[in-house]
Amino acid sequence: MQCEKYVQETCPALASTNLASTQRRPAPQSPRSPAQNAAQALRKRPSAKRAVPDRPKPVHLFAACAMGDPDLVEALVLRCRVKVDARYPQEDPQQWAQLCPQQADAEPHEGTTALCYVVTWCDVLGEANVEKVARRLMLLRADPALDDGHPDVRFPPLCAAVANGSTQLALLLLHAGSDPDVRTSDGRQAIHVLNLTRKEEDRATLLEALVNAGADVNATTNSGDAACHVAAREGLHDVLCRLLEFGANMMMENSDGLTPAEVAYIELQSESSKDAAALARCHELLA
Repeated sequence: MQCEKYVQETCPALASTNLASTQRRPAPQSPRSPAQNAAQALRKRPSAKRAVPDRPKPVHLFAACAMGDPDLVEALVLRCRVKVDARYPQEDPQQWAQLCPQQADAEPHEGTTALCYVVTWCDVLGEANVEKVARRLMLLRADPALDDGHPDVRFPPLCAAVANGSTQLALLLLHAGSDPDVRTSDGRQAIHVLNLTRKEEDRATLLEALVNAGADVNATTNSGDAACHVAAREGLHDVLCRLLEFGANMMMENSDGLTPAEVAYIELQSESSKDAAALARCHELLA
Protein backbone atom coordinates (compact mmCIF):
# COMPACT_ATOMS: atom_id res chain seq x y z
CA MET A 1 0.00 0.00 0.00
CA GLN A 2 2.79 2.40 0.88
CA CYS A 3 4.51 1.67 -2.50
CA GLU A 4 1.29 2.28 -4.35
CA LYS A 5 0.71 5.56 -2.47
CA TYR A 6 4.31 6.63 -3.23
CA VAL A 7 3.85 5.96 -6.94
CA GLN A 8 0.57 7.92 -7.01
CA GLU A 9 2.19 10.92 -5.37
CA THR A 10 5.46 10.98 -7.34
CA CYS A 11 4.42 9.61 -10.76
CA PRO A 12 0.72 10.25 -11.34
CA ALA A 13 1.06 9.47 -15.07
CA LEU A 14 2.50 6.06 -14.32
CA ALA A 15 -0.09 5.43 -11.64
CA SER A 16 -2.90 6.09 -14.14
CA THR A 17 -1.54 3.44 -16.46
CA ASN A 18 -3.28 0.11 -16.22
CA LEU A 19 -0.23 -2.15 -16.33
CA ALA A 20 -2.35 -5.24 -16.44
CA SER A 21 -3.85 -4.22 -19.77
CA THR A 22 -0.56 -3.64 -21.56
CA GLN A 23 0.06 -6.15 -24.34
CA ARG A 24 3.03 -8.46 -24.17
CA ARG A 25 5.62 -8.03 -26.88
CA PRO A 26 5.69 -10.91 -29.36
CA ALA A 27 8.60 -13.25 -29.04
CA PRO A 28 11.33 -12.56 -31.59
CA GLN A 29 11.15 -14.81 -34.64
CA SER A 30 14.04 -17.06 -35.48
CA PRO A 31 16.07 -15.85 -38.48
CA ARG A 32 15.20 -17.32 -41.87
CA SER A 33 17.60 -19.63 -43.62
CA PRO A 34 19.18 -18.54 -46.94
CA ALA A 35 16.90 -20.99 -48.76
CA GLN A 36 13.81 -19.43 -47.13
CA ASN A 37 14.99 -15.93 -48.04
CA ALA A 38 15.59 -17.02 -51.63
CA ALA A 39 12.15 -18.64 -51.85
CA GLN A 40 10.49 -15.48 -50.51
CA ALA A 41 12.38 -13.34 -53.02
CA LEU A 42 11.34 -15.64 -55.86
CA ARG A 43 7.67 -15.30 -54.91
CA LYS A 44 7.97 -11.55 -55.46
CA ARG A 45 9.49 -11.80 -58.94
CA PRO A 46 7.33 -11.31 -62.07
CA SER A 47 8.06 -14.89 -63.14
CA ALA A 48 6.10 -16.17 -60.13
CA LYS A 49 2.87 -14.86 -61.70
CA ARG A 50 3.45 -16.06 -65.25
CA ALA A 51 1.10 -18.65 -66.67
CA VAL A 52 2.97 -21.79 -67.69
CA PRO A 53 1.98 -24.84 -69.78
CA ASP A 54 0.33 -27.78 -68.06
CA ARG A 55 3.05 -30.14 -69.26
CA PRO A 56 6.14 -27.99 -69.83
CA LYS A 57 8.85 -29.39 -72.08
CA PRO A 58 12.11 -28.05 -73.54
CA VAL A 59 10.26 -26.89 -76.65
CA HIS A 60 8.35 -24.41 -74.47
CA LEU A 61 11.64 -22.99 -73.18
CA PHE A 62 12.87 -22.42 -76.74
CA ALA A 63 9.56 -20.82 -77.70
CA ALA A 64 9.83 -18.42 -74.75
CA CYS A 65 13.35 -17.52 -75.93
CA ALA A 66 12.11 -16.91 -79.47
CA MET A 67 9.38 -14.61 -78.15
CA GLY A 68 11.93 -12.63 -76.13
CA ASP A 69 10.19 -13.35 -72.80
CA PRO A 70 12.82 -13.67 -70.02
CA ASP A 71 10.18 -13.93 -67.26
CA LEU A 72 8.59 -16.95 -68.91
CA VAL A 73 12.04 -18.45 -69.39
CA GLU A 74 12.68 -18.04 -65.67
CA ALA A 75 9.30 -19.50 -64.74
CA LEU A 76 9.88 -22.58 -66.88
CA VAL A 77 13.32 -23.20 -65.39
CA LEU A 78 12.65 -22.42 -61.73
CA ARG A 79 9.01 -23.40 -61.30
CA CYS A 80 8.58 -26.11 -63.92
CA ARG A 81 12.08 -27.58 -63.61
CA VAL A 82 12.82 -27.46 -67.35
CA LYS A 83 16.58 -27.84 -67.65
CA VAL A 84 18.18 -24.60 -68.78
CA ASP A 85 20.75 -26.53 -70.85
CA ALA A 86 18.25 -28.93 -72.39
CA ARG A 87 18.93 -29.79 -76.03
CA TYR A 88 16.21 -29.04 -78.55
CA PRO A 89 14.39 -32.26 -79.44
CA GLN A 90 13.19 -33.17 -82.88
CA GLU A 91 9.70 -31.71 -82.95
CA ASP A 92 6.84 -31.53 -85.40
CA PRO A 93 7.24 -28.18 -87.27
CA GLN A 94 3.52 -27.60 -86.85
CA GLN A 95 3.89 -27.70 -83.06
CA TRP A 96 6.62 -25.05 -83.20
CA ALA A 97 4.46 -22.87 -85.46
CA GLN A 98 1.59 -23.17 -82.99
CA LEU A 99 3.75 -22.28 -80.00
CA CYS A 100 5.60 -19.46 -81.74
CA PRO A 101 3.68 -18.25 -84.81
CA GLN A 102 5.65 -15.00 -85.13
CA GLN A 103 8.92 -16.94 -85.39
CA ALA A 104 7.67 -19.96 -87.31
CA ASP A 105 10.66 -19.79 -89.66
CA ALA A 106 13.17 -19.60 -86.81
CA GLU A 107 12.76 -23.09 -85.39
CA PRO A 108 15.93 -24.30 -83.62
CA HIS A 109 17.83 -27.20 -85.10
CA GLU A 110 17.91 -30.46 -83.21
CA GLY A 111 20.54 -30.63 -80.48
CA THR A 112 21.10 -26.95 -79.81
CA THR A 113 20.77 -25.30 -76.39
CA ALA A 114 18.62 -22.28 -75.56
CA LEU A 115 21.67 -20.04 -75.11
CA CYS A 116 23.20 -21.15 -78.41
CA TYR A 117 19.84 -20.69 -80.13
CA VAL A 118 19.27 -17.06 -79.12
CA VAL A 119 22.88 -16.05 -79.88
CA THR A 120 22.87 -17.75 -83.29
CA TRP A 121 19.48 -16.29 -84.30
CA CYS A 122 20.02 -12.85 -82.77
CA ASP A 123 19.67 -11.02 -86.10
CA VAL A 124 16.26 -12.65 -86.69
CA LEU A 125 14.90 -12.57 -83.14
CA GLY A 126 16.08 -9.01 -82.49
CA GLU A 127 19.29 -8.26 -80.63
CA ALA A 128 17.57 -6.23 -77.89
CA ASN A 129 15.21 -9.11 -77.01
CA VAL A 130 18.00 -11.67 -77.34
CA GLU A 131 20.27 -9.76 -74.97
CA LYS A 132 17.59 -9.78 -72.24
CA VAL A 133 16.92 -13.48 -72.71
CA ALA A 134 20.62 -14.38 -72.87
CA ARG A 135 21.29 -12.40 -69.70
CA ARG A 136 18.49 -14.26 -67.90
CA LEU A 137 19.73 -17.63 -69.17
CA MET A 138 23.20 -16.83 -67.84
CA LEU A 139 21.71 -15.86 -64.46
CA LEU A 140 19.94 -19.23 -64.48
CA ARG A 141 23.40 -20.85 -64.91
CA ALA A 142 23.25 -21.77 -68.59
CA ASP A 143 26.61 -23.27 -69.58
CA PRO A 144 28.42 -21.06 -72.14
CA ALA A 145 30.82 -23.91 -72.96
CA LEU A 146 28.10 -26.09 -74.54
CA ASP A 147 28.03 -25.91 -78.34
CA ASP A 148 24.99 -25.83 -80.62
CA GLY A 149 25.21 -29.49 -81.66
CA HIS A 150 25.11 -28.62 -85.37
CA PRO A 151 25.72 -31.71 -87.54
CA ASP A 152 28.34 -29.92 -89.69
CA VAL A 153 30.33 -27.51 -87.50
CA ARG A 154 29.40 -27.03 -83.85
CA PHE A 155 29.68 -23.45 -82.56
CA PRO A 156 29.71 -22.49 -78.86
CA PRO A 157 27.82 -19.28 -78.02
CA LEU A 158 30.89 -16.99 -77.93
CA CYS A 159 32.08 -18.07 -81.39
CA ALA A 160 28.54 -17.61 -82.73
CA ALA A 161 28.33 -14.10 -81.24
CA VAL A 162 31.67 -13.11 -82.79
CA ALA A 163 30.75 -14.59 -86.17
CA ASN A 164 27.48 -12.62 -86.12
CA GLY A 165 29.23 -9.41 -85.09
CA SER A 166 27.09 -9.25 -81.93
CA THR A 167 29.36 -7.15 -79.74
CA GLN A 168 26.91 -6.82 -76.84
CA LEU A 169 26.28 -10.57 -76.66
CA ALA A 170 29.99 -11.35 -76.90
CA LEU A 171 30.74 -8.91 -74.07
CA LEU A 172 27.91 -10.40 -72.00
CA LEU A 173 29.30 -13.91 -72.45
CA LEU A 174 32.85 -12.84 -71.63
CA HIS A 175 31.75 -10.95 -68.52
CA ALA A 176 29.81 -14.05 -67.43
CA GLY A 177 33.01 -16.10 -67.58
CA SER A 178 32.94 -17.65 -71.04
CA ASP A 179 36.36 -18.98 -72.06
CA PRO A 180 37.80 -16.57 -74.70
CA ASP A 181 39.69 -19.51 -76.25
CA VAL A 182 36.66 -21.81 -76.58
CA ARG A 183 36.74 -23.73 -79.87
CA THR A 184 34.34 -24.82 -82.58
CA SER A 185 34.26 -28.49 -83.53
CA ASP A 186 36.70 -27.82 -86.40
CA GLY A 187 39.26 -26.24 -84.08
CA ARG A 188 38.65 -22.52 -84.56
CA GLN A 189 38.57 -20.12 -81.64
CA ALA A 190 36.55 -16.93 -81.46
CA ILE A 191 39.57 -14.93 -82.62
CA HIS A 192 39.68 -17.06 -85.81
CA VAL A 193 36.10 -16.25 -86.87
CA LEU A 194 36.47 -12.46 -86.84
CA ASN A 195 36.56 -12.64 -90.63
CA LEU A 196 32.85 -13.50 -90.53
CA THR A 197 32.07 -10.15 -88.84
CA ARG A 198 31.04 -7.65 -91.53
CA LYS A 199 31.70 -4.28 -89.91
CA GLU A 200 35.23 -3.06 -89.24
CA GLU A 201 34.26 -1.28 -86.01
CA ASP A 202 32.66 -4.48 -84.69
CA ARG A 203 35.80 -6.47 -85.50
CA ALA A 204 37.90 -3.94 -83.58
CA THR A 205 35.60 -4.05 -80.54
CA LEU A 206 35.41 -7.84 -80.52
CA LEU A 207 39.16 -8.36 -80.95
CA GLU A 208 39.97 -5.97 -78.12
CA ALA A 209 37.38 -7.63 -75.86
CA LEU A 210 38.78 -11.09 -76.58
CA VAL A 211 42.37 -10.01 -75.93
CA ASN A 212 41.38 -8.23 -72.71
CA ALA A 213 39.63 -11.42 -71.59
CA GLY A 214 42.85 -13.38 -72.13
CA ALA A 215 42.51 -14.78 -75.67
CA ASP A 216 45.76 -16.11 -77.15
CA VAL A 217 46.52 -14.03 -80.27
CA ASN A 218 48.91 -16.74 -81.51
CA ALA A 219 46.54 -19.68 -81.05
CA THR A 220 46.22 -21.91 -84.11
CA THR A 221 43.39 -23.87 -85.70
CA ASN A 222 43.54 -27.57 -86.53
CA SER A 223 45.11 -26.60 -89.86
CA GLY A 224 47.81 -24.55 -88.12
CA ASP A 225 46.44 -21.12 -89.06
CA ALA A 226 46.77 -18.35 -86.49
CA ALA A 227 44.46 -15.34 -86.50
CA CYS A 228 47.01 -13.44 -88.60
CA HIS A 229 46.90 -16.14 -91.30
CA VAL A 230 43.10 -15.92 -91.44
CA ALA A 231 43.16 -12.11 -91.61
CA ALA A 232 45.84 -12.13 -94.33
CA ARG A 233 43.88 -14.64 -96.42
CA GLU A 234 40.71 -12.56 -96.14
CA GLY A 235 42.41 -9.19 -96.77
CA LEU A 236 41.50 -7.81 -93.33
CA HIS A 237 44.11 -5.07 -93.01
CA ASP A 238 42.37 -3.62 -89.94
CA VAL A 239 42.57 -6.91 -88.05
CA LEU A 240 46.24 -7.40 -88.95
CA CYS A 241 47.09 -3.93 -87.63
CA ARG A 242 45.34 -4.61 -84.34
CA LEU A 243 46.97 -8.04 -84.03
CA LEU A 244 50.36 -6.37 -84.48
CA GLU A 245 49.48 -3.95 -81.69
CA PHE A 246 48.55 -6.87 -79.44
CA GLY A 247 51.87 -8.62 -80.08
CA ALA A 248 50.88 -11.35 -82.54
CA ASN A 249 53.77 -13.21 -84.15
CA MET A 250 53.65 -12.40 -87.86
CA MET A 251 56.44 -14.85 -88.68
CA MET A 252 54.48 -17.92 -87.59
CA GLU A 253 54.17 -20.70 -90.14
CA ASN A 254 51.01 -22.72 -90.58
CA SER A 255 50.88 -26.45 -91.33
CA ASP A 256 51.76 -25.67 -94.98
CA GLY A 257 54.89 -23.81 -93.86
CA LEU A 258 53.49 -20.42 -94.89
CA THR A 259 53.76 -17.12 -93.03
CA PRO A 260 50.86 -14.63 -93.12
CA ALA A 261 52.72 -12.56 -95.73
CA GLU A 262 53.04 -15.60 -97.99
CA VAL A 263 49.40 -16.49 -97.47
CA ALA A 264 48.38 -12.98 -98.58
CA TYR A 265 50.69 -13.16 -101.62
CA ILE A 266 49.38 -16.56 -102.76
CA GLU A 267 45.81 -15.36 -102.38
CA LEU A 268 46.68 -12.22 -104.36
CA GLN A 269 48.11 -14.28 -107.23
CA SER A 270 45.17 -16.66 -107.39
CA GLU A 271 42.01 -16.06 -109.38
CA SER A 272 40.11 -15.06 -106.29
CA SER A 273 37.01 -12.92 -106.07
CA LYS A 274 38.41 -11.23 -102.96
CA ASP A 275 39.43 -7.58 -102.88
CA ALA A 276 42.84 -7.47 -104.61
CA ALA A 277 43.61 -4.02 -103.21
CA ALA A 278 42.93 -5.21 -99.65
CA LEU A 279 45.12 -8.27 -100.15
CA ALA A 280 47.91 -6.08 -101.55
CA ARG A 281 47.72 -3.81 -98.50
CA CYS A 282 47.98 -6.84 -96.22
CA HIS A 283 51.00 -8.19 -98.11
CA GLU A 284 52.70 -4.79 -98.03
CA LEU A 285 52.12 -4.54 -94.28
CA LEU A 286 53.58 -7.98 -93.62
CA ALA A 287 56.41 -8.07 -96.18
